[in-house]
Amino acid sequence: MKKNKKYGSKNNNAAVQNAKAAPADATVSNQPEAEVLPESQAAGFEVTEDMLIQFGENEVSVKRISDKVRQSCEENYSGTQVKEVKIYVKPEDNKAYYVLNGELEGSVELA
Repeated sequence: MKKNKKYGSKNNNAAVQNAKAAPADATVSNQPEAEVLPESQAAGFEVTEDMLIQFGENEVSVKRISDKVRQSCEENYSGTQVKEVKIYVKPEDNKAYYVLNGELEGSVELA
């Protein structure tokens, strides 16, 4: 049987034989390694993110659209238990259309 060159014992045994043992006075810590934080958290500040949609001379944040849809839903469909909301943004119409629970529809102005 031919040995696989990559995993053959000849190359791997040489590596094991050449490995150095830890010094006798080395201590083993049972402490978990320190958690590496993203640079922004390590520096003591949190990164904020805002997605914007630009169209023509206008600009609107996705969060603002979402907030407008939420407000419209509360005004027009109060008492409806919302399980799913899909929002479709159409800048050419200057509107965001939404569908609640796959059946109730509405829209909000973008700007």
